[in-house]
Amino acid sequence: MRGFSKKKIKSFLNNISKESKKIKNKNLNKYLKFNNLKIYLLRYIVTFFLIFFIISYLFFVPFISIKFDEKYNGSLFASTLHKVIPLNKLNKEKANNLSSLNILNNFSESHLNQSKTSNESNDYFSKLIFPQISATSAITFEIDSGKILFEKNSEELLYPASLTKMLTCIIALENIKDLSQIITISKNASGKNHSFFIFNKGDKISAIDLIKAALISSHNNATIALAEFVSGSEKKFVELMNIKAKEIGAKNSNFENTNGLDADYLNHKTTAKDLALIASYCLKNQIFKSIVKTKSDYIKVNNNEVEIKNTNILLFFDYIKGIKTGFTNNARYCLALYSERNGIKAVTILLGCDEGKREEDALKIINWVNDNFVYKEIG
Repeated sequence: MRGFSKKKIKSFLNNISKESKKIKNKNLNKYLKFNNLKIYLLRYIVTFFLIFFIISYLFFVPFISIKFDEKYNGSLFASTLHKVIPLNKLNKEKANNLSSLNILNNFSESHLNQSKTSNESNDYFSKLIFPQISATSAITFEIDSGKILFEKNSEELLYPASLTKMLTCIIALENIKDLSQIITISKNASGKNHSFFIFNKGDKISAIDLIKAALISSHNNATIALAEFVSGSEKKFVELMNIKAKEIGAKNSNFENTNGLDADYLNHKTTAKDLALIASYCLKNQIFKSIVKTKSDYIKVNNNEVEIKNTNILLFFDYIKGIKTGFTNNARYCLALYSERNGIKAVTILLGCDEGKREEDALKIINWVNDNFVYKEIG
């Protein structure tokens, strides 16, 4: 190693080491940049597919024709449960004078305009394939004509859960002259009570905001506060509810509280048909009709704004105009819907739906109704 001192050799080796580290760092940076790029790309791809899935589910699924199992021919419900008949005697005259719902039987338009015998009509019903739904009980009827379009066990006594609040709120609307009047929350109406936000004793809130809280966010104590304001106690108000139900025509119902919580009220029961009559009556009130189609709103509690959001996710569709969701362990998933589609103004009641099936059941029925009926004015 002549000509090389130990110092030079050491310096040379140090330089090599430094250069080696630089190369390693460069390669490491390149590697990290490449990996970061892969991570970003993966994030973008996952986000894209997630957004695509959500949009597809919200926009396209409800409009795809539901293909029913061909083995199911509706024989369980034929004629008896699926007749186009007046919902009650009061609507019979109205049906004859105002409008008709003619069956769309997949023939040409000229066939639709031809008069059919009752035998032909019944024959058509016997061949209909009815939608399979998870609901224990259901009914759909057209409110202008009063004709039943779909029916399943509609007279079976069941728990209505928060669909009870329709009757509570219509009575409040009819009995409170000044809806801006401030109501003080009592001890009995305080607490959360399975609701989205709490009421404290002494809280001050207007009557109209209590009605909104009950119908939009399904607040269980809002109905108690309304009942105490109208009748002095919830017990006395419930008496008023049962009287009103009978007046409307809901003769098979027995209400025991204002909000539908049934753990301690095992006889708090009604039928889908009775609830359809109650819903139809409620929709005649323009304030009620306006509230139940509201997706979100603000109410004031002690002059503090509280945002409330509707529990009915089907309001996303422009043809759905309300009305109320419900759930308890006894009732399972319930729904009262009002829809306006292709001229058909329909009220649909679903009781006892399986978890995750309530909205699907509703869309199945509405799509089926619009596939099989057409609304025509009688000149």
